[in-house]
Amino acid sequence: MYALLRVRVVESMQMLIISLARPYILRELPGWGYVYRWAVGDERQRQWFWETAPQRTVRGKLHGFEMQLDLSHWSDRSTYFLGRWIDLHNQLFMLDLLEPGDTVVDVGAHRGSFALVASKLVGRKGKVVCFDARAANAAHLDRDIRTNGIANIVVQREAPADDALAEEHPALIKIDGDDDNFRVIAELSQTIERDHPVLMTEVPPARQAHRDQSMLQLMGVLAARGYSGFTLTLRRHGLHHRWGLAPLHGGRRALNAVWFHADFLSRHAASLQRYGLPATH
Repeated sequence: MYALLRVRVVESMQMLIISLARPYILRELPGWGYVYRWAVGDERQRQWFWETAPQRTVRGKLHGFEMQLDLSHWSDRSTYFLGRWIDLHNQLFMLDLLEPGDTVVDVGAHRGSFALVASKLVGRKGKVVCFDARAANAAHLDRDIRTNGIANIVVQREAPADDALAEEHPALIKIDGDDDNFRVIAELSQTIERDHPVLMTEVPPARQAHRDQSMLQLMGVLAARGYSGFTLTLRRHGLHHRWGLAPLHGGRRALNAVWFHADFLSRHAASLQRYGLPATH
């Protein structure tokens, strides 16, 4: 009896938080971050409170696609409250980088948040190639693809490999924080050498203890291929935010890095300087 009562009380509180906090967070009104931290928290906070939460269907406010979200999962819960993938700096960077017709490679597609944004940006003539060997993730992304009639996302249920990209010429390769950056770069070495795509990597909090050493090693590996790396940041610009570039450094949160080949920098250095690229590049 007590356990049932506890579940009903928690579920009532969930609905109350959703009805009161979500409209404010969804509009990203002033101070929404404080409300978000109280209502949603991060992946390590209050998971017990949301473990019985329901599924909800919403449309992403950046890409417009319908998504089925399981609120018991932190990543889905975050997307539900915000109406978008939480990593705003990555999405703003993609908005400026990608053009219709581009090809994007998503290594570790997870539940498809990155892929859906990329799909919208590259359009009908573009393509998003997703690699994820985890059956649950691939099934989740497949469901969103079918629901929205998306034709430009291809899901590969396997580890990334050059053979799978022999006919592709990606403008951007994203490597999820759950995947090994070194392994992925080695497996896609021919593609990287051939096309010099922009690379996005992440070091999640769980691996922060070895972050600095790993980043130095990664800088060495990619420098040998002609790449320079920067931390991808988020900066307030009036009432809005915009992405920026900063030297690679640490911090307690996940470290998102972006890597440009020398050829790319030679073509875009002037425009990148307003985002923080040093004038020496």
